[in-house]
Amino acid sequence: MTLILITITTLCEKYHLTPEQFDKATHCESNGVHFYIVESQTTPGTEYHVKFNRQYGKLTCTCKAGQQAISCWHMRAALAAEEHYKATEQARRQQEQVEIEATKLYEFEQAFRDLEDALDALDRIAQEADEREQSRRDADRTAYNYYELSLGII
Repeated sequence: MTLILITITTLCEKYHLTPEQFDKATHCESNGVHFYIVESQTTPGTEYHVKFNRQYGKLTCTCKAGQQAISCWHMRAALAAEEHYKATEQARRQQEQVEIEATKLYEFEQAFRDLEDALDALDRIAQEADEREQSRRDADRTAYNYYELSLGII
C-alpha cells in the first residue's frame, strides 16, 4: 500500500503562502470546537483565531480584515494546516492498518472469519439440498396418489 502525503511546499503553493506563514497556524480544540490560532507576521505576540462559522458556512478570522469579512492569509494558513492535518491523520491510520494486518492475531481472526463464511455457505447448500429433496418426495407422493386414483384404489 502506498501512503500519499501532501507536502508543505505543495500546500504553500496551493494556498499562496510562505512556509513561514504555514508554520504560524496551530490546530486547537476547545469544548469540541476545532479552530486555528495563527500568529501575526507583523505584531509579535498577537494571535488571531480562525474558525468555521456553521451558521454562515464560511471561515472567520479575528484579524481586522477578517472582522470586515475580507479573506486574509490567516484563513489560507488555517486551510493549509487543516489539509495537512487531515492528510497526516489519513497516513497515520493507513500505517496503523498495515501494522494491524501484519499481526498473527489479525491473520487468525481473518482465517476464523473465512471459516465461518465457508460454514455459512455449506449450511445454505445443505438447506437447498433438503428443500430439493422435499420437493422431489412431494412430487413422488403426488404422482403415486394419481396412480392409485387412476387404478381406483383411492
